[in-house]
Amino acid sequence: QQQERPGLFAYRAGPPGRGVRAELGQLSAGQYRGRGCPAATPGRDHRPADGGLWLSRLCPGECRHTVRERALYRGAGADCQGSLMTRLFNRLIIAGVGLIGGSLGLAVRERGLVGEVVGFGRTEANLKIGRERGCIDAYTFDPAEAARGADLLLLAVPVAATRRVLEQFIPHLPPGCIITDAGSVKEQVVTVLEELLPASLPCVGAHPVAGTEQAGAGAAFASLFENRLCVLTPTPRTDPAALARVRELWQAVGMRVEEMDMRVHDRVLARVSHLPHVIAFSVMNAVLANPLADVDALAYAGSAFHDLSRVAASPVEMWRDICLENRQALLAAVTEFEAALADFKAAIAGADDQRLAEMMAAARTERQRLTRLRERS
Repeated sequence: QQQERPGLFAYRAGPPGRGVRAELGQLSAGQYRGRGCPAATPGRDHRPADGGLWLSRLCPGECRHTVRERALYRGAGADCQGSLMTRLFNRLIIAGVGLIGGSLGLAVRERGLVGEVVGFGRTEANLKIGRERGCIDAYTFDPAEAARGADLLLLAVPVAATRRVLEQFIPHLPPGCIITDAGSVKEQVVTVLEELLPASLPCVGAHPVAGTEQAGAGAAFASLFENRLCVLTPTPRTDPAALARVRELWQAVGMRVEEMDMRVHDRVLARVSHLPHVIAFSVMNAVLANPLADVDALAYAGSAFHDLSRVAASPVEMWRDICLENRQALLAAVTEFEAALADFKAAIAGADDQRLAEMMAAARTERQRLTRLRERS
């Protein structure tokens, strides 16, 4: 759905600790419709001389008046005397205000890390939810409007959509704006970024390894990234200053950050992320394709089945793209899993209790090591 008029739809929040109000309107002079709020200063042009966007006056007690830059305060519970945090970016564009994009918007706004967060996406209903929940300050369907004054573009879209979305932004992004992503596949995405972007627009491949099976702005939460891992995949072309700024952003929202070759990343994630999703989808489909007569097997599923199949509820478009974009590494992982499953099948068929016990014990030991690794992180 395309927006009928240009510009941003603005999000305005009340002071910390009070309920959030949302207003649909342009970022220009106009009357704030909240009760007890003053009208904006009359008589000014739609835009200031430098082409920036005016932000309408907020209600009393909201820490700023008719100005063009908001004060940033630490934490959602801070008041106007709270400590200012270091602003890392002036305008962040989030292309794809879903679980990852929306959660980052919440996290950076909560911490005062970004001056303004602008959402860009396909579905206005989802963007409205993002605005109302505070994931973004405003949203638009116009790449030129979103790019005005931007210094960071996050591509949080399905990996197959990276090229199409990036091509919409490139003509409008100001020099020096950093482009990064949040995709679970890195080689294909980073190759597209470096192929399309001019030298004036640095790019950094990134994968925040965090998420749930939920999707959309309604599923976003600010603490999603805390104590989780983010993998950056620099190449010889990566600008060191841009890499440092992206690293600082993810660290600031609570992530541990490591660097990894993009091809190694894809081989690793094929085994510990992409394969488990394929297994979960396959387990559900096996039950679906082989119903038992007169009984619904799922009605008897316990915690083991729920745990194993949880990620089968993940967004179809996203995981379809991941499987196809990382298909060579994923096919290798599937082949390895087929061999391991065949070993279990053979041991069960042959009533080989010793072999079954050996394989289960090895798996149990490695699973316990995984638990210790997560506890230390």
